[in-house]
Amino acid sequence: MEINTKVLRDKMEKLSKVKYGNKYEINHAVLDATGSVLRIYNSDTDNYCVRTELDGLINNDEDFKAKVDLKKLSKLIKNFGESTHIYIDDDKLILSSENRVFKMNYEKANKYPLLDYQFKDDLKEIELEKCFTNELFKHIKFVAKKSKDNRNILQRIGFKEDIVVATDSYRLIKTNLIPYIRNGNNFIENEFSINVEVVKFIQSIKENILSIQYNENDENVRINLTNNIVILSKKVDDNYPDTERLIPSTFAAKVVIDSNKMLNYHKELNDLSSEKQWIVDLDLKQNTLCLDNPTIDYSISIENDLMENSFNDTISYDCKYMIDILENLIGDMSINLQGGVNGKLKPMIIKDGGSSEYILLPVRRY
Repeated sequence: MEINTKVLRDKMEKLSKVKYGNKYEINHAVLDATGSVLRIYNSDTDNYCVRTELDGLINNDEDFKAKVDLKKLSKLIKNFGESTHIYIDDDKLILSSENRVFKMNYEKANKYPLLDYQFKDDLKEIELEKCFTNELFKHIKFVAKKSKDNRNILQRIGFKEDIVVATDSYRLIKTNLIPYIRNGNNFIENEFSINVEVVKFIQSIKENILSIQYNENDENVRINLTNNIVILSKKVDDNYPDTERLIPSTFAAKVVIDSNKMLNYHKELNDLSSEKQWIVDLDLKQNTLCLDNPTIDYSISIENDLMENSFNDTISYDCKYMIDILENLIGDMSINLQGGVNGKLKPMIIKDGGSSEYILLPVRRY
């Protein structure tokens, strides 16, 4: 089998970026040569299997499946010329290019994880616009933070109907899928969630999601990316927490503020604070942000572009969490507030002009 070395090198580099967070420390790939197609698989066995393929290959002497050391193969092809010939001979995987010949040990790969999984014809497919990938990456910031407070059950992203949700139990981001679904005809009929490591991999190779395929009765979800890359991911077994009950249907007050100004204000408070965790008081009645910790008391006056109704309580929240939200917003932000008894302890709903909304839980001040 003769292939273009540059294309092969690009594919191998992408696969080598799979992050191994599982107990098996797997570091190998499967080369599956069938006819004029070479498929390359990599898997962490726990969460997902990644497959990429090269079409239109020539000189395929014999079909084969070979499991090889991924890092070794990735380093090897960097030194090859314009084309590489790959074949099996004398129980070795042979790679040759110009005046270089390399013989590599390999294992048979008949039962490689997820390799032979056959998708049924009745798979539901959700075609997505390329810009959805960037929107999905926002969710990572909310579930993939290294924090002892984060729960394992939340280290994933949930899909339900036309909504994508992620939370670490302190913050929540919710995105409406409809603007990102091609032709707007389909949506997720059955709830499922995928491990955040899958989205991290997509981010690491900077690919776009073209479609998601799934079946109610199967344990896997298929994610089709650009560049002929396919991810087979296992659905997370546990039901994703019911987040809808956190989002109120009515609000007591709404304030509209320039998100860039608010981000600068919070970064200024961040620079002044020497604490690992610092609390900011949002006083809309006085139009101020107040930083209060054992070393410094500091306040900033803010401008409200619009204030609907009055809100007399002062809301306290973790400044770091607000910065995470502000970094994703574009243009003006609207903060929707709940009134009534203990209104200052009820979640804030933050939106901008896009399709995402963010929930931030206040903290109690004594």
